[in-house]
This record gives sequence, structure tokens and C-alpha cells, in this order.
Amino acid sequence: MGTDSDRVWLVVLGAVLAMATTLAVEALKYLFSNRNKKKDYKIVVRLELKSLISAIDRLVDQYGTDQYFRITTINELREAAQRADRIRDQITLIRSDSKKEEILGAISDVFIFCADTNNLEGVAWAQPTTPASAAPMLPWNADIFRSRRQMLALRSVDIKRKLNDLISYLENR
Repeated sequence: MGTDSDRVWLVVLGAVLAMATTLAVEALKYLFSNRNKKKDYKIVVRLELKSLISAIDRLVDQYGTDQYFRITTINELREAAQRADRIRDQITLIRSDSKKEEILGAISDVFIFCADTNNLEGVAWAQPTTPASAAPMLPWNADIFRSRRQMLALRSVDIKRKLNDLISYLENR
């Protein structure tokens, strides 16, 4: 049998070992939860970027058949961009500052594209408020509107290329 001081020493040693074990377990839990969060944010960001691409594809495909951009499809694209914009906190988890800027810039480009297409179609389909005093209205398929629609369709290709590059970056990381 040991003395009382030996027993106290063993109790203190046991408490210290229990505390060290608890700290080690908590550190491992934190490490693994961070690793899972990093995998999850890449998946979420990648899926949102893919949804932007599919919305742009749908808009341009409808343009190819109808020769104008449908407002409902423009609104779908805007909603997809808003969903992508809501995950900014997950985008900030990306280590590369330049890639963060590229992703946020691409989302901003989609918003600008939506605004431009919506503005174009609003002007193309507008009706004069006072027919007697208004200048003659151009039809929705006038050359000026067709050329602006063509430019927007070409701009969508550039936006899709940027988004595809970002998706491939996220898949390789």
C-alpha cells in the first residue's frame, strides 16, 4: 500500500490523463467536422454554378426557337443567381482569393446579364402610353432588337465558359 501522497498523485495523474484524452477527442471531432464542411461547401457551390449554366442554356435555347428571351425564363435565371448569391459565406471558405473573386464576379455577371435581357425585352415589347404623341414603336423583331439579342446570346457563352472553368476548379480541389 502506498502512502496518501502517492494516492493523491495517482488521482491527479488520472484527472490529467482524462482531460488530455477529452481534449484530443474534441480536437479530432473538430478536425473531421471541418473536413466534411469543406467537402460540403464545394459540392454546394458547384451545384449552384451548374444550375446557373442550365438556366442560361434554357434561356438561350428558347431564344434560338422563339427569337426573343422569355421573361419567365429570365426570372428563373435571376432566381438561380439569387440562390448562388445566398451562399456567399460558403464561397468565402475557398482558400484562393482569386477564385473567390472569380466566383463572385461570375455571379455578378449573371445578375447583369439578367438585367440586360430583362431591359431589352421590356423595351422591345413596350406599348406606348399615349398613342397620339408617342414616336412610332419598333416591332419586337426589329433589327436593333435582334442584334442586341444576338450580342446577349454571345455574352452568355462567355459567362458559361467562366462558370465551367470554376466548376472544373472546384472538382479538382
